[in-house]
Order: sequence, then structure tokens, then C-alpha cells
Amino acid sequence: MQEERGSAINPSEGRKTPSALIGRLKVLLRPASPAWRRVAAMLVDALIVLESFVISILLRFDGQVPKEYWHRFWPFAVLSVVVFVGLLYRSGAYRNVLRYTGVYQGVRIAGATAVAVVVLVVADLLMVEPFFRARGVPLSVVAVGSVIAFVQLVAVRLYPRIFYERSLREVGQRDRALIIGAGDEGVALARQLWRTPDADLEPVGFVAADPAAIARLRGEQIEVISVLGGVEDIENIAEEHGVDQILIALPTATCEEIDQIWRESVKTRAEVKVVPKLTEFLGRGAVRLRDLQIQDILGRQPVETDLDALAEFINGKRVLVTGRVAASGASSPARSRVLDRPIWSSSTATRAGSTI
Repeated sequence: MQEERGSAINPSEGRKTPSALIGRLKVLLRPASPAWRRVAAMLVDALIVLESFVISILLRFDGQVPKEYWHRFWPFAVLSVVVFVGLLYRSGAYRNVLRYTGVYQGVRIAGATAVAVVVLVVADLLMVEPFFRARGVPLSVVAVGSVIAFVQLVAVRLYPRIFYERSLREVGQRDRALIIGAGDEGVALARQLWRTPDADLEPVGFVAADPAAIARLRGEQIEVISVLGGVEDIENIAEEHGVDQILIALPTATCEEIDQIWRESVKTRAEVKVVPKLTEFLGRGAVRLRDLQIQDILGRQPVETDLDALAEFINGKRVLVTGRVAASGASSPARSRVLDRPIWSSSTATRAGSTI
């Protein structure tokens, strides 16, 4: 019975195996598949390397390459393609998403190029008799061709990112935002705003809060955004550039610094928003701004008062309130009547011409 059952199962497995192979082959050949994109990228890199060394040998001989050098060049060119593409594959250059290409990708290509130069120089020096009819190509061709190849290999990877980010910057009409703070938080916020069309904010400039940074960065550009001035220039900058929102990207600023920024910002018609700390901002992966709160100016959490317990303590008594709190209490009748009894202050008594 087991043998019969086994014989009944084997044919079905045999039928599944070809279909599974066909399915994998379809995935491999599908243009949008990662494997197909990697193969296409390798072919492009091979053409770049070949073209770079052809240009190099043409430059070496001013366009008049002797015929015997062409015979030596083509085996070397094939070897160069294999070495470059193999090292790029080994370095992981074909596993990166092109629109997120950055410095690290350039470092990978630079490392692969450096190793390729060493390998090709050694191979060129070994192209001697009896293995070859004559010595390989001039060493200058190796050096110049490798440099040209490196520049083009980096450029072809940067283009998709540049195109992607420029297309995001041209999406629709956005509110104009002025970023207070030209440090890490401000730069990270500017990058995120450019890459997040849903934020509907276009950074128009930075304002440096540190006096030393103002003197060093005024007129310079960060992420193609100019540093327009200091905190004292906020009103003029907002009017000149039509700023709709002022974004404070200074999570480590003191309450005095926040108060100064707020006083300058309220002179404009722009909304004032606060950016969270860099770790919280990057952890969320999105632009989440909040309104400026009293805690930002006080530098601490507001004190919560138990009004019921306070009312029970002073109910039926006359209370004298002095100092700055008295002025704020006197200016707010609702606060002075919250205990169901009039609260007298030194300021109100003096204005009324009476003494307590």
C-alpha cells in the first residue's frame, strides 16, 4: 500500500516541478523584477566601462591608434569589463535602490574602482611573452579609463535620485516655510519636506539661531536652501519671502531663546510650529509638527492647581494677591471669580484708590 501511495504521489510532484521552474523563470524575466533590473544595470555598467577605456586609448594616441594596439586592446577591454562588473557585484552596488543613492554608494564604487585598477595594472604587466604576442595597453590607458569609468558609474546612479527629488519639488503649490535652526534638525526637516509632497510645505530659507553660525553661514546654502539671517531678521525675511509658516527646529534651545524667537515671529502673519527632537522625528518617518506651547517658553511643564482644594481652603476669606500673578489675575475677571469670592490684588486696590 505504501509503494502504491508513493507511486501515486510522485507523478503529481513531477507535474509541479516544471510548473514551479516556469514560474520562477517568468519572475526572472519579468521587466519589473529585481533580478531583471540587476541584469540591466550590469549591462549598462559593462557598456560604460568599455566606452571609458575606448575613450582613454583614443586620448592616449590623439585619435590615431596604431593597428597593433587595437589587437592588444580588445582582450584587455573584455577583462576590464569582467573585473569592474564582478567587483561592483561583490560590493553590493546592484542591490541599492537608485533613487536613494547617496555617499555610501559612491564609496562602494570608489572601492571597487581602486581594486579594479590594481588588478588591471597587474594583468597588463603580465601580458608578455610567451603568453601574449606583445605587452598590453599603456598604463596611462588603465589609469585614465578607470577614472572616466568611475565618474560615469557614479553619475548614472545619481541621475535617478536627482530626477526623483526635482520632480517632488515641482509638485503643486505649497505653503512657504521658514526653518529656524540650521543644525542637524533643521537640515533633516528640510530634506523631509522636499521628499514629502503631502506635507504641503516648501522650505524657502534657514534662520541661524547661534550668533557664531550666523556669521559663518549667512548667505551660504544648505540642501540648495539659503541661510537668510538671524533671529532678529525673522520679520523682514517673512515679509520679503511671503512666509506662511515658521518652523522652529531647535529642540535643545533654552526657554529664553524660544521666547525671543516667538516675540519676533508674532510680528509676522505666519503660523509658528515646533519640530520634535531629531530622534523622535526620524523614528516617526514623517513630518509631524506641533503648535508652539507655553511649556516651550517656560522651559518646564505648567503647574496644575487643584481648584477645589484651594477653594475649600480660602472660601469665606479675603485674599491679597501681589506681584506678577496679581496683574494677570486682575486682567482676567473669569480667573478672579473662579473661587466664588472676589480676589483682591495690590494692583486693583491701588487703581481703585483704596487700601486694604
